[in-house]
Amino acid sequence: MRRVFKFLLENHKVKKIKNRRSAWMRNNMYRSKLKQLFVEWRTIAHDKFRNKLKVENKQRWEEQSQLTLNEFAKRVDALVLYKTQLQARIDHERGEIDQLMRDYEGSVAMGTRTLGQETETLA
Repeated sequence: MRRVFKFLLENHKVKKIKNRRSAWMRNNMYRSKLKQLFVEWRTIAHDKFRNKLKVENKQRWEEQSQLTLNEFAKRVDALVLYKTQLQARIDHERGEIDQLMRDYEGSVAMGTRTLGQETETLA
Protein backbone atom coordinates (compact mmCIF):
# COMPACT_ATOMS: atom_id res chain seq x y z
CA MET A 1 0.00 0.00 0.00
CA ARG A 2 2.78 2.32 0.83
CA ARG A 3 4.46 1.65 -2.48
CA VAL A 4 1.23 2.27 -4.33
CA PHE A 5 0.69 5.52 -2.43
CA LYS A 6 4.30 6.61 -3.17
CA PHE A 7 3.83 5.67 -6.78
CA LEU A 8 0.59 7.65 -6.99
CA LEU A 9 2.16 10.59 -5.20
CA GLU A 10 5.20 10.51 -7.49
CA ASN A 11 2.94 10.13 -10.52
CA HIS A 12 0.87 13.09 -9.32
CA LYS A 13 4.03 15.22 -8.91
CA VAL A 14 5.21 14.30 -12.40
CA LYS A 15 1.80 15.13 -13.88
CA LYS A 16 1.76 18.42 -11.99
CA ILE A 17 5.22 19.30 -13.34
CA LYS A 18 4.16 18.31 -16.87
CA ASN A 19 1.00 20.40 -16.54
CA ARG A 20 3.02 23.37 -15.27
CA ARG A 21 5.49 23.03 -18.14
CA SER A 22 2.76 22.76 -20.73
CA ALA A 23 0.90 25.71 -19.19
CA TRP A 24 4.12 27.72 -19.14
CA MET A 25 4.76 26.80 -22.80
CA ARG A 26 1.20 27.77 -23.78
CA ASN A 27 1.46 31.06 -21.89
CA ASN A 28 4.92 31.73 -23.27
CA MET A 29 3.78 31.05 -26.83
CA TYR A 30 0.66 33.19 -26.31
CA ARG A 31 2.72 36.03 -24.83
CA SER A 32 5.27 35.88 -27.63
CA LYS A 33 2.53 35.90 -30.30
CA LEU A 34 0.80 38.76 -28.52
CA LYS A 35 4.09 40.64 -28.21
CA GLN A 36 4.79 40.07 -31.90
CA LEU A 37 1.30 41.33 -32.73
CA PHE A 38 1.82 44.51 -30.69
CA VAL A 39 5.26 45.08 -32.20
CA GLU A 40 3.81 44.76 -35.71
CA TRP A 41 0.86 46.94 -34.75
CA ARG A 42 3.22 49.59 -33.35
CA THR A 43 5.36 49.45 -36.50
CA ILE A 44 2.36 49.81 -38.78
CA ALA A 45 0.90 52.60 -36.67
CA HIS A 46 4.30 54.31 -36.61
CA ASP A 47 4.64 54.05 -40.40
CA LYS A 48 1.10 55.31 -40.92
CA PHE A 49 1.73 58.18 -38.52
CA ARG A 50 4.96 59.10 -40.28
CA ASN A 51 3.25 59.00 -43.67
CA LYS A 52 0.39 61.08 -42.29
CA LEU A 53 2.91 63.60 -40.92
CA LYS A 54 4.65 63.78 -44.29
CA VAL A 55 1.36 64.48 -46.06
CA GLU A 56 0.30 67.06 -43.47
CA ASN A 57 3.70 68.77 -43.59
CA LYS A 58 3.56 68.87 -47.38
CA GLN A 59 0.05 70.37 -47.29
CA ARG A 60 1.06 72.87 -44.62
CA TRP A 61 4.15 73.84 -46.64
CA GLU A 62 2.07 74.31 -49.80
CA GLU A 63 -0.51 76.41 -47.95
CA GLN A 64 2.20 78.53 -46.30
CA SER A 65 4.04 79.06 -49.58
CA GLN A 66 0.76 79.98 -51.30
CA LEU A 67 -0.04 82.51 -48.56
CA THR A 68 3.44 83.99 -48.80
CA LEU A 69 3.20 84.12 -52.58
CA ASN A 70 -0.16 85.89 -52.39
CA GLU A 71 1.18 88.36 -49.81
CA PHE A 72 4.21 89.21 -51.93
CA ALA A 73 2.08 89.42 -55.07
CA LYS A 74 -0.11 92.02 -53.32
CA ARG A 75 3.00 93.94 -52.25
CA VAL A 76 4.41 93.85 -55.79
CA ASP A 77 1.09 95.04 -57.23
CA ALA A 78 1.00 97.90 -54.72
CA LEU A 79 4.57 98.88 -55.60
CA VAL A 80 3.84 98.76 -59.34
CA LEU A 81 0.81 101.01 -58.79
CA TYR A 82 2.94 103.40 -56.70
CA LYS A 83 5.58 103.42 -59.44
CA THR A 84 3.03 104.33 -62.10
CA GLN A 85 1.67 107.11 -59.88
CA LEU A 86 5.19 108.45 -59.35
CA GLN A 87 5.87 108.22 -63.09
CA ALA A 88 2.69 110.19 -63.78
CA ARG A 89 3.72 112.85 -61.25
CA ILE A 90 7.20 113.08 -62.77
CA ASP A 91 5.75 113.45 -66.26
CA HIS A 92 3.35 116.15 -65.01
CA GLU A 93 6.15 118.04 -63.28
CA ARG A 94 8.35 117.72 -66.36
CA GLY A 95 5.57 119.26 -68.43
CA GLU A 96 5.20 122.09 -65.92
CA ILE A 97 8.98 122.67 -65.92
CA ASP A 98 8.98 122.80 -69.74
CA GLN A 99 6.08 125.28 -69.64
CA LEU A 100 7.92 127.44 -67.09
CA MET A 101 11.08 127.34 -69.22
CA ARG A 102 9.11 128.44 -72.30
CA ASP A 103 7.44 131.20 -70.31
CA TYR A 104 10.81 132.31 -68.90
CA GLU A 105 12.48 132.27 -72.32
CA GLY A 106 9.52 134.12 -73.79
CA SER A 107 9.59 136.78 -71.09
CA VAL A 108 13.39 137.17 -71.44
CA ALA A 109 13.01 137.52 -75.21
CA MET A 110 10.18 140.04 -74.78
CA GLY A 111 12.25 141.96 -72.24
CA THR A 112 15.20 142.01 -74.62
CA ARG A 113 13.01 143.26 -77.50
CA THR A 114 11.42 145.89 -75.32
CA LEU A 115 14.86 147.01 -74.16
CA GLY A 116 16.08 147.10 -77.75
CA GLN A 117 13.04 149.14 -78.88
CA GLU A 118 13.43 151.61 -76.03
CA THR A 119 17.11 152.08 -76.73
CA GLU A 120 16.30 152.69 -80.42
CA THR A 121 13.68 155.28 -79.55
CA LEU A 122 16.09 157.02 -77.20
CA ALA A 123 18.94 156.99 -79.68
